[in-house]
Amino acid sequence: MTYQKGWIQKMQIDVLTLFPEMFAPLTQSLIGKAVEDGLLDLNLINFRQYTHDKHQHVDDTPYGGGAGMLLKPDPLFEAMDAVNAQDSGPKRVILLDPAGKQFNQLPPMIWHMSNTWSLFVGIMKGTMSVSGRS
Repeated sequence: MTYQKGWIQKMQIDVLTLFPEMFAPLTQSLIGKAVEDGLLDLNLINFRQYTHDKHQHVDDTPYGGGAGMLLKPDPLFEAMDAVNAQDSGPKRVILLDPAGKQFNQLPPMIWHMSNTWSLFVGIMKGTMSVSGRS
């Protein structure tokens, strides 16, 4: 398929996840075709590589005890800092959360607000709240 120069802007999507192999099927779909045609940069980032302990832990017990585990903010922040160092331009950051609304299709107007997107794919149940970092 040919595209008129200047008509379609290249888009960049950074996916921060613990399981980048889950996104391998995208290379066989329309998204893969967009990557092949140079219309999309799809970057899969395993934020586990931004841990500093021997066992690469990304989770910890909740402060004060309680059931379950929480994601540590440090690996995520360091991964986002690395993404921002590669492209410091404006971008949308979307936190995908099992308790949130289904992420199926955004109104076209919202997609045109930015050509660069960062999707954080957490695996924990419930919402993640991180404070103290702008």
